[in-house]
Amino acid sequence: MIGPFIYTLLVLVVAGIIHLSTVLVMPWVATRDGFLRASALARDNSMIVLSATEVRNALPYTDPAQAVAVCRFVLDRGPVRVRLATADWPTTILFLRKGAGIFHSLTEKAATQGVVDVVIATSEQMDKITALDSDDDPVQELRVTAPVDIGIVLVRSLVRTDSEREGVMKQLRNTSCEAETL
Repeated sequence: MIGPFIYTLLVLVVAGIIHLSTVLVMPWVATRDGFLRASALARDNSMIVLSATEVRNALPYTDPAQAVAVCRFVLDRGPVRVRLATADWPTTILFLRKGAGIFHSLTEKAATQGVVDVVIATSEQMDKITALDSDDDPVQELRVTAPVDIGIVLVRSLVRTDSEREGVMKQLRNTSCEAETL
């Protein structure tokens, strides 16, 4: 009586281990994941606003009521600054890396005086930036330490009504993603 129970339990444990391993390895071996599709549309350290067709083709499960802009950050030339002027519609900024997906995200609520200002850098670059800080002046930007040298910044804004679409697109066109020198 115990033999079939142990056999069934062993099969379930092995099947669970195989299933979990497959799920965890999948993002690293996928040949056409969202990161690669978005990366194909992006330019190095330059924000590109995607058309609705590009969004549908590159990111097929994205809500059609969202406007999307994308930038490939390359940190080998120095840190990258992303600036976004906020407005009345919900906006998210996602920082992605190959295989692991999102490593940092924030919303328009992180704005200071109506502007989200983010510096993304490697840990060595961040140490240099921090060393340049003055004790008298507070830091005005958000700082993100990137675990990789090349990644994607994805900015998504919700378009609640068709009449808002032009304003949302204007906001995204004015979003910058530029390399800086230390």
